Amino acid sequence: MSFHLNNPTINHSYDNLNQMLISNQISLDLTGKNWHITGSGILLSNEKILVIRHKYLNEYLQPGGHLEPNETPLECAIREVYEETGYSTVADSRWLKPIDIDLHFIPENIHKNEPSHWHLDFAYVLEITGKVGEAEYCAEWLSFTDIKNVRLRRIIDRLLG
Repeated sequence: MSFHLNNPTINHSYDNLNQMLISNQISLDLTGKNWHITGSGILLSNEKILVIRHKYLNEYLQPGGHLEPNETPLECAIREVYEETGYSTVADSRWLKPIDIDLHFIPENIHKNEPSHWHLDFAYVLEITGKVGEAEYCAEWLSFTDIKNVRLRRIIDRLLG
């Protein structure tokens, strides 16, 4: 199941969620929940997109991860891109709202002792301001035409459309 920004109800829901996160009206304690809120970054350069190979899912994905307490999805995306790739980033001023909101299933991970659950991911287009950190993953720039992941294809098509 996927949510797209052209749905006005979802935009309104995102605005409400973001405001609730900022004002600490909701808790992001994910213990015992079967869904997690995540933020991810879309970085583009010369018709290429920055991806990482996920350790457990073994597929190319945009960098991203779980929200920390009192963090917005955008702040999470910026932090996770830095942690996973070493790139410092800021929000792309043309895309201040998520380029894509996606609900997807995450299978059980016995290595992390984590049960199966759902991710509600907010993906943001980010601009690189520098490469200053150590990378957790080996990030790669892949050509738009080499992307097979359905969600990343959808995002690329939206950006090019």
